Amino acid sequence: MMRRSFRVLVVVAVSALGLIGVGGGTPAGAAPIGFVTIASEDNCILATLDLDTGQGTPVGDPQRFACTDLAFAPDGTLYGLAENEGSGAQLVVWNTTTGDGTLLGSIDALTTNGQQGGLTFTVEGALYALLVEPPINGGAGAAATACPDGDFEGPTCLFGVDPADTSTPTFIGQTADGRVGGLDVGCTAPAVTLQSDPLRGTSAGEDIGPLNHGPGEDAILTSVNLGTGVGTPIGTGVGEDVLIRSLAYDSAQALWGVGYDPTINPNALADPDAVEGQPRIAQVGDRVYTIDPSTGVAAEHAELIIDGVNMDEADASGLAIAPAACEAPLVVAFTG
Repeated sequence: MMRRSFRVLVVVAVSALGLIGVGGGTPAGAAPIGFVTIASEDNCILATLDLDTGQGTPVGDPQRFACTDLAFAPDGTLYGLAENEGSGAQLVVWNTTTGDGTLLGSIDALTTNGQQGGLTFTVEGALYALLVEPPINGGAGAAATACPDGDFEGPTCLFGVDPADTSTPTFIGQTADGRVGGLDVGCTAPAVTLQSDPLRGTSAGEDIGPLNHGPGEDAILTSVNLGTGVGTPIGTGVGEDVLIRSLAYDSAQALWGVGYDPTINPNALADPDAVEGQPRIAQVGDRVYTIDPSTGVAAEHAELIIDGVNMDEADASGLAIAPAACEAPLVVAFTG
């Protein structure tokens, strides 16, 4: 009888931050804890957020720039999108201990242009941004001019961004005809954003207040192909009277969002900043939402309350949840 020997090489699954269950993500059974940015005109505050209760605590002092989306890198570094005195879209890195935001540089001549925009990292560490190319780009690079000229209503394109050199983003493709809000990708879940429905005109709901930068009421959850930039709608809308600005997966791949219900302010029509015929929807009643990733429908989960912050005059603009302990595939190799 011939004896045949072989060796089995087993490569165990590890997370983006180390061994499975060590660091990163949300412990089993625990309420997810995230970070949220609170925007008020040209100021921005970073806060921790218990998504289960909706209670948040500011981290540090307000920063002097306008902020939108947030994203964790696989190493736990928190990044965000900002615009500083009309300088266009900039990448910012947040200190989650002090609340200080450091502007790393402009992303070519691109802008959020009054939009929310979107930012996310893959588990491999690639950074992607959803941004707008303004009509007058002032000498923008090739990446920016590859995206069709846009404005407050879009269109929006997907770009690859190098945090070490924000000046040379890579154009990937057009994602949406209209405005977008947020961008995130899970361990196994697809990249998603929220986009306004072009068939409903100006973001479906008189969303014209100075802080209303999102995709609008009843936006459509949209999967984003990070290789081509193409967006594919999921369902027909998050729901009437729901305006979500940013979204994020937790470590269980549940999808969360922050935004507000524009119907809960009975004094909106009496707002002194209202425009005749187009009343401003005042920024009150911020909420934490859960979003069904298969239907795109959102459900209110909790009221969003930030300690010491008057949410009647501010708005939750960005959401990020600690990076999940994503598993690499189990590889079994036979040798011998």
